[in-house]
Amino acid sequence: MDCLTYLEHALALAYSKYDDDFYDNLQKIRYNGGNVEYAARNHFLIADWVKNNSFVFLDSLSADDIFEKNIDKKKFFKESSLVNPKIRIKFLKKESAINFTSDSLRAFGGDSDNRDTIFAAAVLSDIAGLDAAHTGFVIARKGQPLLFRHASQLKGKVIEQPLAEFLKTTKIKTPGIVFFGFSGQVRE
Repeated sequence: MDCLTYLEHALALAYSKYDDDFYDNLQKIRYNGGNVEYAARNHFLIADWVKNNSFVFLDSLSADDIFEKNIDKKKFFKESSLVNPKIRIKFLKKESAINFTSDSLRAFGGDSDNRDTIFAAAVLSDIAGLDAAHTGFVIARKGQPLLFRHASQLKGKVIEQPLAEFLKTTKIKTPGIVFFGFSGQVRE
């Protein structure tokens, strides 16, 4: 399972009240407007997936710098008539993210009790035309290091490790990360 598939499946399960809701929620999350077709697939994490899912919000914590990039949809789809979108978002530089604390993330989430606060993170990409190289959930537990739960290609399974450890050891060339959260309901 790849990282985005893991994120989509976990969210579809979390937003499903009944077993029968899972498939519909998955399609609404995975495809723009829930239209199951290749062109409607949310292929790019920030340019498509975050933008097209109204229950997802980018947070204001990711404010070290501005990440600006042209997304090369023409090359990806091999379709010259497409417009290449430009994304411009605030992000947390890798060095700052390594030192970011659970308490800071929990404070942003408005969580003052002892429950875990869960966000997701996009590990931004240095590769031309690509917005993010990896994603997963970030778990903030009071007084604990931030944990990163993600589908690891190297391990071949979903793992949980300190976010700082992941950022220090990853081979992904990344300028930093963007945290995003979830609210409301999944809808088309």
